[in-house]
Amino acid sequence: MVDEGRFQAFNVWIPLVDVDADNGMIEVVPGSHLRSWPVRSVTLPSPCLPFGGEVEGHLRAVPLAAGEALIYPHALVHGSRANGSGEDRIAIAISVLPEDAPFLQYYAGAGTPDREVDVYEVDEGYFYRDLNGLLNGARPNRHRRVGRVRRGDAPLSAEAALRRLGPIAAS
Repeated sequence: MVDEGRFQAFNVWIPLVDVDADNGMIEVVPGSHLRSWPVRSVTLPSPCLPFGGEVEGHLRAVPLAAGEALIYPHALVHGSRANGSGEDRIAIAISVLPEDAPFLQYYAGAGTPDREVDVYEVDEGYFYRDLNGLLNGARPNRHRRVGRVRRGDAPLSAEAALRRLGPIAAS
């Protein structure tokens, strides 16, 4: 991620197999990147999960053929459901960010004050080397902590997420 108050970054997601409802295609909420969202991290509850209830109606499925690409801003609400096909869903994921934007990882866990998130500047190889540790709750200590921010909103209910999405998601 980047400091979204200063920079905009994008994901490029390229499945190497056809993706559809059976194997967990990406679903997005169109226009959601135009709204303000809380700090996001795998160590924090998602502002819009679970994808269910009333938020469900705002999701747009993005089936793709092998080799096609989906390019979207990091701030776009997105996700995929479990792969129920029994086959691997292999994809290439690339983050594209401005040259002068530091690559950041937000962490909230043991030792982080309530409602606050530690900010780490990570290098290009971070997600290859260290993401599994983060997913298991490990602090990214091999990287430089550059600050601490308030989390902002508490985890959003479906109703609060819909209010934040407003008319953009309905279009």
